[in-house]
Amino acid sequence: AAISVLFGPQMYVAKNVRNDVTGDSSANQVPAGRGDTITFFIYAANDQPNADTAAWYVIIFDTFTYLVGTGADSASVGQSDAITNGGDSFTYIPGSETIAYSGAGETVVVTPNFITYYIEGTGWLGDFNPATQARTGTWYAYDAARESLITPKQVQGIKWFWTYVPSDKDGAGTSTGLPYVTKVKYSLKKNNN
Repeated sequence: AAISVLFGPQMYVAKNVRNDVTGDSSANQVPAGRGDTITFFIYAANDQPNADTAAWYVIIFDTFTYLVGTGADSASVGQSDAITNGGDSFTYIPGSETIAYSGAGETVVVTPNFITYYIEGTGWLGDFNPATQARTGTWYAYDAARESLITPKQVQGIKWFWTYVPSDKDGAGTSTGLPYVTKVKYSLKKNNN
C-alpha cells in the first residue's frame, strides 16, 4: 500500500493482513490454505507531531496482481479460479472492500469520497493529475453502487480518494474533535489450486 498527499502534512500508511479462518495476523504475510479468506487492512492518520493542518487530496492505493511469498511460493490474483495450470491462486471477493471500523461507535474514520480499480487486462480505470488537481479517467462515488459498475472478480487493485482529511490537533495542540483516520479493507479468497 502507498499514500499520496497533495497538500498538508505527510501521513503515514500501515497495512496488516489476517487469515479470517485461522486467525493468523501479520504486517507482512500469513499462511493461506484452500478456501481461506485473507483480509487486508490499510490504515492512515493525520496525527503526526506538528500536523496541525488538514490533508487535501489524499490517495491510498494497493495493488495485488501478484502476491510475493517466501521462496517459490508467490501467487497471482485474478478471475480464473481454475485448478488447471494457469489458474489464479487468489480471487478478489466482491463486496469485501469497505471502511474498516475498529469497534462500535468509532467516530474518527473519514469516509473516502471516490474509489477506482485496477482491472485485470486493463490497468487503472482512474488516476489523479497533481498539476491540475483533477481526477482523470473513471472514478466512482464511494457508495453502495460502486462495485455494481465493474466486474469485481477482475479487480487486482484499489485506489481510494479523500478530498479532505482533518487534522487530529489544531495549531495550539488541542484536539479538533474531527475524524482524522482513514481505514479501509478488502478480502481475497485462496482458490483450490
